Amino acid sequence: MKFRKIFFWSVIGAMGAFLAACSPELDNKPDLGLPPTSEDVTFTYEYDADNPNIVHFTNTTEGSFIAKWDFGNGASADGNQATGAYPLKGDYTVTLLVYTRSGSASNSMVVNIAETNPNMLNTPEFILLTGGADQLDGKTWVIDSTRAGHMGVGPSSSMTPEWWQAPPLDKAGLGLYDDEMTFKLLDFVYVLNNHGDIFVNGAHAGDFGGDPAAGDQKFPYTPPQDMNWSLVDQNGILTLSITKGGTIGFYTGVSTYQVLKLEENEMFIRFLDAKNPDLAWYHRLIPKGYTPPPPPDEGTEFPVDFETVEPKFTGFGGSTYAVVGNPDQSGVNTSAKVGETVHGVETWAGIVTDLKDALDFSVLNVIKMKVWSPVSGIAKLKIESQADAGNFIEVDVDMTTPNAWQDLVFDFSGADAGVYDRMALFFDFGGPEGNTFYFDDIRREAFTPGFSESVLTGGSSKVWKLKPVAGSLAVGPAKGSAEWWSVPEGDITGLRACWFDDEYIFNANGSYVYDSKGVVYAEAYMGVADGCIAEGDLPADAQAWGSGTHSFTFTEGNDVDPSFITVMGTGAFIALPKAFNGGEYTAAPPQIDGSVTYEVLSYVKDGDTETLVITIDISAGQVGGSWWTFTLEAAQ
Repeated sequence: MKFRKIFFWSVIGAMGAFLAACSPELDNKPDLGLPPTSEDVTFTYEYDADNPNIVHFTNTTEGSFIAKWDFGNGASADGNQATGAYPLKGDYTVTLLVYTRSGSASNSMVVNIAETNPNMLNTPEFILLTGGADQLDGKTWVIDSTRAGHMGVGPSSSMTPEWWQAPPLDKAGLGLYDDEMTFKLLDFVYVLNNHGDIFVNGAHAGDFGGDPAAGDQKFPYTPPQDMNWSLVDQNGILTLSITKGGTIGFYTGVSTYQVLKLEENEMFIRFLDAKNPDLAWYHRLIPKGYTPPPPPDEGTEFPVDFETVEPKFTGFGGSTYAVVGNPDQSGVNTSAKVGETVHGVETWAGIVTDLKDALDFSVLNVIKMKVWSPVSGIAKLKIESQADAGNFIEVDVDMTTPNAWQDLVFDFSGADAGVYDRMALFFDFGGPEGNTFYFDDIRREAFTPGFSESVLTGGSSKVWKLKPVAGSLAVGPAKGSAEWWSVPEGDITGLRACWFDDEYIFNANGSYVYDSKGVVYAEAYMGVADGCIAEGDLPADAQAWGSGTHSFTFTEGNDVDPSFITVMGTGAFIALPKAFNGGEYTAAPPQIDGSVTYEVLSYVKDGDTETLVITIDISAGQVGGSWWTFTLEAAQ
């Protein structure tokens, strides 16, 4: 038998005789006989003629149509014939599990490997993970805590952390960043030095004597001793496993990790959650002592507040730029740090920054900025295309109150989306050189002129529905953001079709009616599986989220403050039942006689089409950072 190079602990299995076992005659034989016993399960093995560290196994069990192998080395395979690789000498317990028409059973056999084969240890993956045979102390990995994305989470159906990625040092002080994970090639030893504590997913807090309701927590913990690791390549999927329940980083109750990237100075792993099969978690690790390169400058992001980062502005026409302490912590701006610019010698002098993302003003149609000016004059904000500097829009706003902070509003309603990715600022445009200006809190917001209670109710009664477009339900870290999730186009007529015929009816007499049309989109927190179900099938304590009549109030905004819609009553909501101010329901029932307030982001009337965008802050304490946004349209 010819030797074939096999990656350590990889396996090659042939398909079993499943189809042969599936016979129509089974339907006519209700008596399937006694289930198999361990003694009925038999298999043979032989060492490869060219490499005795490779063993070939054959299932000889009569009547079996599925065969599953556990090679005793961390690897497994399916099929009547399979091959295991054993680079290290020792005794390995190989287990075969078979299924017959009458049941299943397993049997084990000990396979002895007489000598270690060093050539089978010299793989690129092993060397990258451990440092190789010459590195006797192994290679120690740590969480890449100073870079964004060192921890993340997404759906288990995906291979990316699309729901959330941790900012730099986001979990400082929680027992994660001091973990040291050492992998040794010698005897495949794994050592976890966690300095006495472990960072645990809240759902697993009970395993450590904690309260799951308290969220993710740090607990005292001593890792097991004498742990080992295995790295298995099965069908192109590289899997890293730790024995004795050993873990890497954030504890979710698993000891098996899918390695998505393994390089000299970076390892990116994906792992599941033992108590939530819908979640997949991620970690990026780097070797201990390695300093990762600074991230590339991707451009300025909104909002710009100077407190935690220093946005990169460049002066031109003789202007200068710096981040300084706030010289006047009063009025509308009491923050500690602000931007400073000194007007240059040229009439057109100013400062400029490239933006990370091209602007879209369809919802957030204005840019607001706090400015401190020693003189009255014009503040000019210019947006332009990096690809074509000749494609730009300028908006001028008067600075009317010298020596005090003002909040200026620059209206870019109607500007094309996806074009403008550079921003320039000019203070006292055309004025003399030498004046010093301060600016802060540059942010994007929605300005909603013309929206009122009469528009909401139509003067009598008006029906609003979710707009049947992708992204009409979205959640992210800012108002209007869809960074974490947004409804895909396919769900509008597919999975969530029943959501898009729901009616939210506002009446001039102050009543608010939710009409589900008999079918609601239910989720697990209601006590049922996700999906469209008949309203009457909701559990009793979730019935309040069904069709019903409530009340509402409308608070009209102005040039500074937005408008708000508040719906009141047990189970009252707009668009998404689980979202309330400061959180999301995790279980029924809803609050009795509760109320939910939504901020109006934008209202646009284009001919007969009316589009209303509302948002709700669900962050704990309503401090921002977690927002649902809903796009509605008036029914025709």
